[in-house]
Amino acid sequence: MRCLLLILAVTTATAVELPTTHITVLPGGLIIERMGPVPAGDDALTGLPATMDVGSLSISVDGHEIDGWQVVWPEATPFVSPDPVAQQRLVAAERTAQIAKLRVELAAQANNEEKPTPGLFQQSMPALPGPEAIRAQIAFAAANAERAATDAQTAAEAADAARKSLALASPSIAKSPILRVPDLGGKVVRMRYFLPGANWAPSWRLEVDGGDATLVQLATIEILSRNTWPAVPLTVATRGWADAAVLADPSVPILGLNEVLEMERKPLVAGGSKQSENTVGDSLNDLSRLLHNGTGSNATDANIMLALLGAGHDHRTPNKYRKAMEACLTRLAALDPTRLDLPVLAQVTTVLAEAYAMSQDAELRKPAGAFLQNLQKRWPGEMPAWLGRREPLAGPQVAMLVVMAMKSCLAAGLMANSEDLEVLRDYSTSSLLGQGDQAEIAKYLIGIYTGRREPAITVEIARRWVASFDAWWSAAQVENIHMAMMVAFYTGGEAWTLINANLRERLIDLQIRSGPDAGLWPLDHHPLGKFYASTQITQSLEIYYRYKQITHDSPMPAALAAGFQHPWPIRLTTAQPVALGPGRQVVELRRARLASAITWESVPVQSPGVWRHLSAMNPWASPLPSGPVAVVADGRHLGNVILAATAPGAVIDLDLGPDDRLRVRRTLRSTTDDGLFKRTLAMTVTCRLEAPPGFTASVRIREPLPQPQGELIAIELLQPEKLSGENYVKRIAKDPLATATLSLAVPEALLSEMRLTYSRSVRPRLEAR
Repeated sequence: MRCLLLILAVTTATAVELPTTHITVLPGGLIIERMGPVPAGDDALTGLPATMDVGSLSISVDGHEIDGWQVVWPEATPFVSPDPVAQQRLVAAERTAQIAKLRVELAAQANNEEKPTPGLFQQSMPALPGPEAIRAQIAFAAANAERAATDAQTAAEAADAARKSLALASPSIAKSPILRVPDLGGKVVRMRYFLPGANWAPSWRLEVDGGDATLVQLATIEILSRNTWPAVPLTVATRGWADAAVLADPSVPILGLNEVLEMERKPLVAGGSKQSENTVGDSLNDLSRLLHNGTGSNATDANIMLALLGAGHDHRTPNKYRKAMEACLTRLAALDPTRLDLPVLAQVTTVLAEAYAMSQDAELRKPAGAFLQNLQKRWPGEMPAWLGRREPLAGPQVAMLVVMAMKSCLAAGLMANSEDLEVLRDYSTSSLLGQGDQAEIAKYLIGIYTGRREPAITVEIARRWVASFDAWWSAAQVENIHMAMMVAFYTGGEAWTLINANLRERLIDLQIRSGPDAGLWPLDHHPLGKFYASTQITQSLEIYYRYKQITHDSPMPAALAAGFQHPWPIRLTTAQPVALGPGRQVVELRRARLASAITWESVPVQSPGVWRHLSAMNPWASPLPSGPVAVVADGRHLGNVILAATAPGAVIDLDLGPDDRLRVRRTLRSTTDDGLFKRTLAMTVTCRLEAPPGFTASVRIREPLPQPQGELIAIELLQPEKLSGENYVKRIAKDPLATATLSLAVPEALLSEMRLTYSRSVRPRLEAR
């Protein structure tokens, strides 16, 4: 048991102040880590802020976390009685301010109404003696409205000054505590604690240099306390400090106009409830106890980890499961992937990929990559045999496990492309999966993750799956329940509502509520045991907050979309140490060069200006949160644009505004030939680029072609291609623009040459649209 002893006496022991080694900025506060050797004979640590959260304090001595430490608070400063004269001045000043405020209210009331509202006087002042007195006071206040407002302001300032004077007369200064730790001398001590009063939000800077651009991810940090820290490694994270389970990941933080950082739980989707969250919490508490020493089954350990990761926890962000998750990840990463059966290999690969993606722990990238390589090498040859087996983890679920592992690796940035998923896509229609409920579910799930077809099941299928629940439960086929709920969730609509409303309540009701198995489910008859089976039910109940439903109009491939929708937290560490202090500051988190990302475009018929545009792929393996982007070109700040949230592998599109160094001059030359009944108008449009010396990029020019209106005007396009009549109409419908590319090497170009023929009574009018 940790011991927090509050002592009202000053200790005389020698105290050492440990240096700060790392700071993590969270929504709402800071995690301060301090570490260093303690001289022999010392048993106390100092330098702790008085405002720290004592309950968050953890102490490690020579690498082992210990209990039994004491927090000693210095004797409180004796309370000094306030000066009676200062108190009287404050009372008088507050009374004057109240009277002045009442006069302002009366003046406003008199200007707006003939009679005052009784409620106004009931709230602002005692009842006045009769209507005559009321009218007299209103008339006075109305005649002196401006003076009343001035008096109110002066009185409020006087009251403020009186309060400050009284506060200075009796100061109350919080003093820092001292930490007493037995047998501390001569050892290396590490401490960690949470200090409330900090916020951060993502922002960006785009540095433009010619045709290249560098994207810089920033964090705007606000420290509310008076503490200062020297330059140390700095991490920002979107997860707050909490020992309790946080089942729904917080949204990406946004710094609003009022500069207040708000973290919100991801909204429950289509029927999620507090009851199901409590059910998951009870299950995680029971299952996590098994992770310290392992269950003896790699498959069970992996699925307990997936349940914890799915609930939003990882092994680096402080939470009550962190140590258990660290121990399990260490064991799983140390396994030899060549000695694991294919389904277990797929599950462990998924765990390592998701843990890496959530924590960005560099130490996990290498083992996760090794497991992925082994899985990629083995699954094509081993999958058919596993599909035909009748044993635990065999059959159609093997294909689902491999697909989900590939999806997690792709989304985590461990795979360079989606070739494996494209090959696995064929299994969504393959006869190798066989027949039956699990084969049907597997085909739908593989189709969802590989993007072969829309993730839609009919309501009739959903009803059939609901009716199959009892049979699945009796046969301990809980994998069917888990995967069926995932398919229904991605389908959405009535099918998801039907399955969620029925299966979720059944699973909650079936959980064991008391005894040694409290938090689990009565599934001892499962081939892999009740613990493994319980992980499947837990993950079933996590679906509505672990994932987001896939939108059918997503511009991303379905496999990538499914991975990106996982609500991973943001956790980034600065490349260089950062010093922190009170107030607001902007720190650089990371940067990436986006080569040949800038393009220039112009529509000279509308404006001679040239606009810059950025189009480049997200350079990192993690999602980019939405935030403001400060655009800096050639050392000048051009303004701000907004970066939309961008998935890994997705394209960043930003309009960067005009480049005032460049101009495109458009020239229209025309000649008219008047006939007896017809007129012919010949037009030639050219353009010329005006750019400073050394401009090496090219500018794309777009020229709208005339749109034919009716049959009164016949248009014949001569350049850049020869078209007339119906062929011209088809060309316009397909592409209404003529384009050209200009540069200093080719500064001038012909955009279009055409001939218009029309009756002498027609007056053609050209409009740029």
